[in-house]
Amino acid sequence: MDTKLRIESNGDECLANLTHLNGEIFVNGGSSFIDEKADLILNARVQMPPEELEEIVRAVFSCSDLSVSAEIKTLRCLMPGRPNPTYRYSCII
Repeated sequence: MDTKLRIESNGDECLANLTHLNGEIFVNGGSSFIDEKADLILNARVQMPPEELEEIVRAVFSCSDLSVSAEIKTLRCLMPGRPNPTYRYSCII
């Protein structure tokens, strides 16, 4: 699991990341936002089918309990193919 979050508002930004399921969330920057509008980018690499991840993301951002309104501008959930390295070592180094 590797999840990164970036929120930008009025020139201030906050970055957060989580690299283990039970790990600590690391936050850097932007302790408060005073503007009414913000952009959020979420990059999550998780072990689940893309359709399930999309369903969860859409459900969270359409939640009526939020005190903010959210508009999803772009959403892509995919499962990358197996890596196909261009070069391989002939021995372990």
